[in-house]
Amino acid sequence: MSWRIAQLSMTGVALLIGLLLVGQLRSQARPTEISSLSAQDLSTLIETLSNRNRELRSGLSDVREQLREYQLAEPQGQSALEVSREDLRRIAAFSGQTAVIGQGLSLRVNGELDPISVNDLLNELRNAGAEAIAVDQIRI
Repeated sequence: MSWRIAQLSMTGVALLIGLLLVGQLRSQARPTEISSLSAQDLSTLIETLSNRNRELRSGLSDVREQLREYQLAEPQGQSALEVSREDLRRIAAFSGQTAVIGQGLSLRVNGELDPISVNDLLNELRNAGAEAIAVDQIRI
């Protein structure tokens, strides 16, 4: 009889330890709850999520535009291969692998510029919509 009591006691203790262990593991595996974040962390998280959503929407609109181009090209007798080749030509020009021709802007800076100022200037040009940028005849 005492053997059964000992066995039941050990089973109860093992069950209790198992439940506590599972609870501990689940609480550690759970991601950080939003309610425990500071206001600054929350604003950073919101900004990051907003930026990512904006990027995803932009990517989705790009894919939809490409699909529409393929659908419009099909009745005109163009194949998806021809449309893809045109996309490749546009990407090659944008990445600086091929020369571009057209109206442009020439900017001359007198005086010394530190690397950070040059980088800021290039970023401003890109943000303004520059499609091709060259510094000292070198495409960037």
